[in-house]
Amino acid sequence: MPEVVAELVAEIGPLWHERRRAALSSRPRQRAVGAGAKHKLVFIDRLLATLVHLRHGATHDVLAC
Repeated sequence: MPEVVAELVAEIGPLWHERRRAALSSRPRQRAVGAGAKHKLVFIDRLLATLVHLRHGATHDVLAC
């Protein structure tokens, strides 16, 4: 299982970061630098939470724990 996650991170990670950077730079800034949501999950944590959610159909309450 760790090998599968490592492959997903290696394959999807750079694409996700590039798409995120493009989305942020394609529109004018609406808030000051540093304003807005402070995400506490890094990319790998988001990927694992997504996989758990898709696999088990977990609710948001379970993922929050």
